[in-house]
Amino acid sequence: KNLAERAEANLNLAMLYQASGRSGEVEGLLRTALQRDPDFYPALVTLVQWLEGNGRGQESQTLLAQSLKEHPEAALLQHTQGLMLIRSGAAAEAMGYLRNAARLDPANAQYGFVLAVALHDGGQVEQACQQLEAVLQRQPYHRNARLSLIQYYLESGQEPKAQRVLQSWKQLNPGDPALK
Repeated sequence: KNLAERAEANLNLAMLYQASGRSGEVEGLLRTALQRDPDFYPALVTLVQWLEGNGRGQESQTLLAQSLKEHPEAALLQHTQGLMLIRSGAAAEAMGYLRNAARLDPANAQYGFVLAVALHDGGQVEQACQQLEAVLQRQPYHRNARLSLIQYYLESGQEPKAQRVLQSWKQLNPGDPALK
């Protein structure tokens, strides 16, 4: 395949055009990427976000719902649906999608981190802490997970646990400016 026939090239060009203000060509490039590879989820998610950001929320929701029906095992699509629901104010409805994303792709620390923040924001602090502990088991250098876990433990009066997380961070990354 030459470069223009590759879905990745179309996605990259769409993102470049979007960043440089040539938004009139973005949708066409994203749809071309999906024609080239219908299962190329990064292009699909970018198209969904582009439609949503350009006042075409219903169209973006329909596209994502159809894609999720066809590919319920796609963690990125589950995650995207969860984020869209949170943005629309339906945080409780979003939790199932965020949980699915974290379950389907446990190696993706961002999915676990976002789930933890959503749990915390929903008042489920203990579950949020458990989720962050799981993220740090897989990715001990995930700075935002560590910072959030320390904060959540302190907020919930569990200072010894916060101290433990802080001490292990100091051992892993003694030069981190946040530790000063």
